Amino acid sequence: MEENQKIHIISLDFEENKKIEKIIKKTKEEIIAIALIDETIVENIAEIFSERGWLGVGQLDTIKEVARKKALRKSNEWVKYIQTIANKINIPIQTVVLKQHLKEYLEEIRKTHPKKIIFSFKKGLNPTYDNSKYLIREQCKKLRINYEIMR
Repeated sequence: MEENQKIHIISLDFEENKKIEKIIKKTKEEIIAIALIDETIVENIAEIFSERGWLGVGQLDTIKEVARKKALRKSNEWVKYIQTIANKINIPIQTVVLKQHLKEYLEEIRKTHPKKIIFSFKKGLNPTYDNSKYLIREQCKKLRINYEIMR
């Protein structure tokens, strides 16, 4: 199948999303599910907790490391979640855990002309969404990428 026929589902917060399940079940196009670990976003979220006084300044490096490890663990859990959905409906879905900056990823993926990129986020208070939504919108508009944010 040509690259431009693929739908890319990207998770930056690695949370389950019922809307994504529905898309996977309904779509006829090939899907690639990517758990994208952007360490800049992970570190920014850790810094938000520190700035609000929730953590001491000396704990910032520790919490950044904990956040990185949690992101890796949760990204692997999200990939298993997507694979479970794919197995239930008997369709192949390529899954990837990728450590890369979101901006760089979008610049690279643009060259393959995906049909659409769907960003999946948990509803409600979500610092990952808050920290990345403007970058997603700006870059996708600048690069002329067809995208959707699902919450």
